[in-house]
Amino acid sequence: MRAAFRPGRRACGRGGGFMNGGAAGFTNSVLVEKVILVLLLLGFLASIGLVLAPFVVALLFGSIIAIAGWPLRARLTKLGIGVGTTATLLLLGVVALVAVPILAFAPRLTVQVATVFDYARDWAANAPRPPLWLHDLPLVGDRVFAWWADAVGAQAPLRNLLEPYAEPIRRFLVGAATGVGESLLQLILALAIATMFWARGDVLGFTLVRALRRLGGDRMAGLAVLTANAVRGVFYGVVGTALAQAAAMGLGLYIAGVPGALPLAFVTLLLAVSQIGGPFVNLVWVGAAYYLYHAGQTGLPLWFMIAWGIMVGMLDNVLKPMLIGATMDLPLTLIIVGVFGGFLAFGFLGLFIGPVLIAIAYTLLVAWMAGPFDAPESP
Repeated sequence: MRAAFRPGRRACGRGGGFMNGGAAGFTNSVLVEKVILVLLLLGFLASIGLVLAPFVVALLFGSIIAIAGWPLRARLTKLGIGVGTTATLLLLGVVALVAVPILAFAPRLTVQVATVFDYARDWAANAPRPPLWLHDLPLVGDRVFAWWADAVGAQAPLRNLLEPYAEPIRRFLVGAATGVGESLLQLILALAIATMFWARGDVLGFTLVRALRRLGGDRMAGLAVLTANAVRGVFYGVVGTALAQAAAMGLGLYIAGVPGALPLAFVTLLLAVSQIGGPFVNLVWVGAAYYLYHAGQTGLPLWFMIAWGIMVGMLDNVLKPMLIGATMDLPLTLIIVGVFGGFLAFGFLGLFIGPVLIAIAYTLLVAWMAGPFDAPESP
């Protein structure tokens, strides 16, 4: 009897092994199905990325414009103006202040910037000797005369040091001017996206906050508000200050009768937004003042240009702390990295997108290290 039952036990053992093998095969099949689903999902997301890739710059810049203009949008809606009307008014304002000037001046900007730079380089190569009347200035006259003579001398160390960089600087300025015209399509798309956000921003904002709260609680929901504050702080402080300086410089040059007011204002914008070129903004109005003096206009135009240029140079120290200091404390090095990195990555509009993205990353990092915080209802 025992011997009769032994084969059955062996058969039962073989059957158990077959069942275990079937379970393992089923598990492997489920794993393969999950891998296939993940690959399909990744492929789907990659396809969406390819579709949206041409519009990345427009999406980023449009979102920045919408967030920057949101406080004004909120004020207009509180006055009883409809959401659609408010979005239309904001769009018309941005078009009048930004799009129309770019459309009007972009076709000639590249040639004008190249001409102004070539003129400045030729002037520097044949810089005139200092006037003798500098000796008559009290206290500093002799020093200024000696400094000027050394600076324009044939063996001037500074001149010899900067001369090899003249052509790279020229290419950068001309490339930035060319990028203005090439960014027109992206700018138009960005304005359309910003208008959509202004029209549907309430729903989008609350939806975003609820989604983030569901993913990570109140702490993650608060990140949306911090991000919006970072965008506004940097856009107002860096971009707004640079635009104000450029506009004021161009207006002063035009009033004083200095030729090339538009390209010089554009150069002022590049110097101001780069943060490292702030002191060089003064060279624009100093050169303009010297042009007026050399042209014999030593009266009101010259003194107006000097006073106006000093005021433009001081705007950076007055506006930026008011606009960016109240919102965040972003290191200057990060702003510089964002400006040049954004330009290399996204072109001309990257000058404004780059520092904003860096500011968002920095703000979120600081908030994460600081601990929990309260989450407002909407950004």
